[in-house]
Amino acid sequence: MHAKAVGATAERGGRVGTTDGRRRVLIADDNADAAESLAMLLDLLGNEVRTAADGVEAVEAAEAFR
Repeated sequence: MHAKAVGATAERGGRVGTTDGRRRVLIADDNADAAESLAMLLDLLGNEVRTAADGVEAVEAAEAFR
């Protein structure tokens, strides 16, 4: 997602996150290296991030991440 699109989402109030303003991001990817790299980047940007290796794990993580 481009920075312009991210900014537009925040301006519209479409921000979903924690009470301290951080976004909560769940990454579902069967490529562990890609998921971990993206998670590290998003964490460095101040987001709360979790990863899942497949769809079933992602659904379980999403339920627990609420």
